[in-house]
Amino acid sequence: MKKVTLTILFLATFSYLYCNQTNKDMAKLRNSERPNKVKISITREYRSWQFAIQRCHNPHNNKYYLYGGRGIIVCDRWRNSFTNFLSDVGIAPSSKHTLDRKDANGNYDPDNCRWATVFEQNRNKRNTIWWEYKGVRKRAIEWCEELGLNYNRVITRSYNGWSIDRCLSTPTGIRKRLRAI
Repeated sequence: MKKVTLTILFLATFSYLYCNQTNKDMAKLRNSERPNKVKISITREYRSWQFAIQRCHNPHNNKYYLYGGRGIIVCDRWRNSFTNFLSDVGIAPSSKHTLDRKDANGNYDPDNCRWATVFEQNRNKRNTIWWEYKGVRKRAIEWCEELGLNYNRVITRSYNGWSIDRCLSTPTGIRKRLRAI
């Protein structure tokens, strides 16, 4: 009788485990009371990997037009192997982290992906305003925080035709009008 080894990948929260089963072990599993009731916990990492592939490569996915329809793809290394994906991005630091692309218009690949919180992702959208000021490129919101300026007022100034230098160098403090008595 030929001995066959079967490798099964179980994805458990924050870890993955390889289990080798011989013919006898597999027979025990087949003959057990509930052979089809195996509980497998799909991890956040696995779900993120699957969803990225679906959004980018399945035209029937309801988010395809935002990803694959714009030319965004999952690199071949990741598309063909969850293990490669996991080894490149690692395990999410917490349950509050999801997969994020550093460049919102770039592909899903090792150089462009990270785990990020919702707060970080909200600052990394297609409509994020990037400004170069004094030779440094940052998001407009980051410039405002660094310089202690009111973001809404600075953006309004920009929309009204002010230069970036003028927007970021003019204080945004509220000036009280003096009433003539």
